[in-house]
Amino acid sequence: SLAAVMSLNPGEMRRIWKFVFLGEEGLDAGGVGKDWFSNIGKQLFDPNFGLWMTAKDTSNQMMMHINPMSGELQDGYDLMYFRFVGRILGKALFDGKVLPHHMVRHCYKHLLGWPVNFSDIELVDNQVFKSMCQILELKKEEVEYVGVDFTVTEESLTQGNRLVELKPGGADVDLTGDNRDEFVDLRMRHALFDRTRGQLTELVLGFSDVIPEPLLTVFDFQELELLMCGLSEFDMDDWRAHTQYMGLLHEEGPGHRCAEWFWEIVVGFTPELKSRLLQFVVGTSGVPAGGFGNLNADEQGRISYFTLNGRARADQLYPTSYTCFNRLNLPLYDTKEEMLKMLKLCIQMENVGFDME
Repeated sequence: SLAAVMSLNPGEMRRIWKFVFLGEEGLDAGGVGKDWFSNIGKQLFDPNFGLWMTAKDTSNQMMMHINPMSGELQDGYDLMYFRFVGRILGKALFDGKVLPHHMVRHCYKHLLGWPVNFSDIELVDNQVFKSMCQILELKKEEVEYVGVDFTVTEESLTQGNRLVELKPGGADVDLTGDNRDEFVDLRMRHALFDRTRGQLTELVLGFSDVIPEPLLTVFDFQELELLMCGLSEFDMDDWRAHTQYMGLLHEEGPGHRCAEWFWEIVVGFTPELKSRLLQFVVGTSGVPAGGFGNLNADEQGRISYFTLNGRARADQLYPTSYTCFNRLNLPLYDTKEEMLKMLKLCIQMENVGFDME
């Protein structure tokens, strides 16, 4: 499949394909093609294959992040594979096929040519995100006591841990209150682009071999994920059964008036709005295998259920979320209509930025 697909020019990538499995009889009326896309996707996104890995320390194990060590695992052939992955993703989207393999958010932004932002680190490496937040929270005169310079340690299968400078001469530049914004910006660039620059570049080039970037300008990154991965099927009983309540909803739980309104609203949502709500709270529209009871929060696999955190209406106007903890901070509105209005407003727009807890 790799040899066949990579031998085609962009024009041929947009033609109608017919599929034949060697040694098998079958007339491709659509089913054989679906099976091919399914098998290819499972193989390419299998963490054991080495191209992708589960995003580190994040709230949903379904989100896949490019493996920075893919070149070592694939003996240097990884860039060709990522060009192939890009072409497969583009062809699947072009032909209306669904590949339910969810990438981390910034990958979709790269495909669209959108800028990434600081909050995207949270879905790649939550520990790095937390440490950067802590640095930004420090008083200016306290920053120098963190005791770090403009370097980062990278893991390597063949060379062990290696020190990489975030900028030329970074090993000789200490972090201070005056340069912390530059440090956080460089650390963000390293986490979201520099360390996987080659793989990301080939992924985007392969995708654009099939779908030119101007055709994607009508979509945002959330819509692109839904188009590529499809809408999840939601078992509302499972969702409710694996939901925790805290804050002002802790005592009454699902019996609280606002909790009842919330579930009535969600049940009435279209599949797209349900997916967007899950994106807003968890970070991806995908439901893990086994349902909502399998949402996890860290590398130890500790369960972090979907959580409704009741907040005082006077303290918070709009719903917010902590994707680290699969938590929706829900103001206790006075009416169901107001809750519906605020929920739809939040989940249908891009929410950026970060907070500390």
